[in-house]
Amino acid sequence: MRAGNQRRMRRFWLFCIAAVAVLFVAKVGAAEAEAHLYPVRNRGSWGYVNPCGEAVIPCQWAECGEFRGSGYALVRTHEGDYGIIRTDGSYAVYPIAQAADSENGTYYGGKDTGVDWLLDPTGTKLAFFDVESGFLSDYVFDVYTDRWFDGECSTLLRVSYDGKQYGYVDRQTGAEEIPCLFSGVNCTGFHNGFAYEYLTDTGEYVIVRTDGTFLSLQEGVHPIEGAMFEDGLIVVQDDQTGLYGYCNTEGLCVIEPQYEDALSFHEGYASVCQEGKWGHIDTSGKMDGPACFDEAYALVGGRALARLDGKTVLIDLQGKIHKTWEDDIWFVDGAFMPEGIALYQRNGYLGMIDREGKELLSPSQRPIFDFFDEYGACASEGMIPVMDERGKWGFANTDGDVIIDCAWDEVSGFRDGLSYGWAGRQMVLMDHSGKIVWREAI
Repeated sequence: MRAGNQRRMRRFWLFCIAAVAVLFVAKVGAAEAEAHLYPVRNRGSWGYVNPCGEAVIPCQWAECGEFRGSGYALVRTHEGDYGIIRTDGSYAVYPIAQAADSENGTYYGGKDTGVDWLLDPTGTKLAFFDVESGFLSDYVFDVYTDRWFDGECSTLLRVSYDGKQYGYVDRQTGAEEIPCLFSGVNCTGFHNGFAYEYLTDTGEYVIVRTDGTFLSLQEGVHPIEGAMFEDGLIVVQDDQTGLYGYCNTEGLCVIEPQYEDALSFHEGYASVCQEGKWGHIDTSGKMDGPACFDEAYALVGGRALARLDGKTVLIDLQGKIHKTWEDDIWFVDGAFMPEGIALYQRNGYLGMIDREGKELLSPSQRPIFDFFDEYGACASEGMIPVMDERGKWGFANTDGDVIIDCAWDEVSGFRDGLSYGWAGRQMVLMDHSGKIVWREAI
């Protein structure tokens, strides 16, 4: 069981890292300019400033979240009530009994799209608020409705009225688009126009289109947990042999189950395992290069970081090794970022390479990388949080140059040109040059 869990987690995280490239190009909201307001705190209350650091909405709330979509943000009053405000500070919805502006709480989506899930006073029913259209549903959904699958890929929202049967509604109108026919096994929803679901009445896996029609999967296979359609293919497992293959959007196995393990496709390639060794295939099922590597890997921009004989190697699409690291180093998330860099750690210090394996920042230098930035921004806007030997934070660029001195107790990833920094209890907003555009009054 432990090995199975490890494989599922490895598959999940490698897919997520590969999918970062997609999320970085999510569509821009209809009122992007209004979304460039930053939550700030003064004397214990929160409000918003613009990119110049000028107060736009006075500090008055106990908590406030970021503006998303067409300009909506979740706030909490000092009395404990929640509300959703517009960019002029007026309430679009108030009061709300309970909500949370967090992907781990009740917000699902990204900067430009998604919904806030709102809990009624009884704690048993949910409503949703769509941040693109401003639509507010009734409190009719069960509290056990899934609330964390991908919110960037479809206007169809997976819902349940009883916590058992699931269907889909249009999140901008609330209209039911696909009846509640499915069990609660799907944690991904629609991705690239398709979803897979499990029909409760027949016990059959089906591929669902956004128009509500669905097709049966080829007999004898089922999708793996957390699988998504990438490059028109989804990972499936043979019911009898346990081997993995790929079905297309018509439900047919175009790459027959033959692998001991497999990852989702990304950029036209997928990592697969045969006889205990990993290689990668293209969408026709052709193995490109040898299956000789120790672990799964993700190809991003034609390069991957693989493990061979216990060492990390840099490979290309043909499996050719371009560089080998003799000592034991740990690459952050095991893949390249969309910016074309990869970060690694040796003895607690940051190293950074480009897609050709060239060192951009040597781990012999003092700054180290913040592997656990709360914003999840390893290199947001090309700015990488680093820490010096005193435990102070600054930023390096993707060339490996420290361009904002390490002078802060904490920093956040950059968003829309600005980053938060903290010195003691005081919060600031700084730009890419390190210039302070706003400073908290304490």
